[in-house]
Amino acid sequence: MRMNAELFISEIKLKKFEEIYRRDFVENYIEVWKDKPWNEAVKCASCGKNFGREYEKTNNCPECRGALKPYWSKNKVDKDIDKALNQKDCEIILAMNKEKVIGFSYGYKFDEPKSGIELIESGPQFEQWKKVVKISYIEGLGVLKQFKGRGIGRKLLETITRCFEDKNYDMIVLGTLPVNGPAMNLYKSLGFEETDIEDPKWSGSRYMKKKLNRQNS
Repeated sequence: MRMNAELFISEIKLKKFEEIYRRDFVENYIEVWKDKPWNEAVKCASCGKNFGREYEKTNNCPECRGALKPYWSKNKVDKDIDKALNQKDCEIILAMNKEKVIGFSYGYKFDEPKSGIELIESGPQFEQWKKVVKISYIEGLGVLKQFKGRGIGRKLLETITRCFEDKNYDMIVLGTLPVNGPAMNLYKSLGFEETDIEDPKWSGSRYMKKKLNRQNS
């Protein structure tokens, strides 16, 4: 199914995001990660395992009987978003349906000290990465479940990639779970390559990378 006339993708200026779309964004962010393969709906306070939306109305962990609590809170998401907004060259792309946010992608300059990301310090992979002058990082890409299958994720990824190309970045990277087949297929179809470097921001994720066509090269 293709996107219809009521669905559109837009690069959002940060001021407009704060004034109009932030609340919608936060609510969508919490919803997107509740399904497989992330299963970030609830988390056990005892064993630390997380479970999908089918356990939202369950009080106790199915494995250890510990108390289940919401995985994400609006306060935690707000803090994560504030951190992203303060990164250099932050870009926010929103997919909207009748002015309601139904998907998003956002990223910024890949800055190891600020984001707390440490790449491996030796080996052929590191030598390749050192040759790159400017790297951008997509921290989040998601679409509400009821709007999947319409090409929205592809458009979000294409749009944010173009934003960083326009800013003359050499490469764009993102972290994804190797078991997330649909996402892996999407990224590969748009030119992303797998690496064996772990993305420490998301447990179990590995970086995928894509060389960009600089506009002023």
